[in-house]
Amino acid sequence: MSEHNIASEEMKFPNALQKQKRRHTKVKREDCSVLPWPIFAGTLAILSLGLMASIVVITVLITNQSYNQGHQSPPSLPNNTTSQRDCYNDTCSENWIWSRGSCYYISKESKPWQDSQAACKKKNSSLLKIDSREELESFLKYLKLFYWIGLSRNSTTGPSLWEDASALSQDQLTVINPSHTGNCAYFGRGHYVFYEYCVASNTYICEQMATQSFSEK
Repeated sequence: MSEHNIASEEMKFPNALQKQKRRHTKVKREDCSVLPWPIFAGTLAILSLGLMASIVVITVLITNQSYNQGHQSPPSLPNNTTSQRDCYNDTCSENWIWSRGSCYYISKESKPWQDSQAACKKKNSSLLKIDSREELESFLKYLKLFYWIGLSRNSTTGPSLWEDASALSQDQLTVINPSHTGNCAYFGRGHYVFYEYCVASNTYICEQMATQSFSEK
């Protein structure tokens, strides 16, 4: 067919040719807009793995933070309650804290209540006895963990007694779980006392009278 005839045919059927071209263009556009299934599935899998990895990382961070909060060193204390030997003229032994005429030892190791009591006796001291509200307002208010103290009882219905057999003053401390079947007390943040089974391991605080009075430089 000559070029003249082809041109004549296009002039005779312009609408038909234009519609055919539009159909071809539409098919090409649809092919470009639809993402092939293997690529879509692969992209979805990568996004899912990324999400799972993020969840794992967040879980590990939260777990480490909780562990560190539960196993931290004794609390940092204000300067006026530390046992700095150059400030307190050997009032307390090394690693002990001076406050209001007494020396305190905060353990790092955990022991049952009776073993904690024995450990304090070896240090010529006794488990912590809280005598007043003023003592609570000393370094004790900075405690972030819980510690065995020198308070116990014979039964859930018996009185709470300190090691020197004096009774607990309810005006000083509040026992949170008096119905607990444990008979040994531990103390910590919030000025609260909890009873626990004496065989449970816990950190502890020893207390002894200061050997010398405070002296300033």
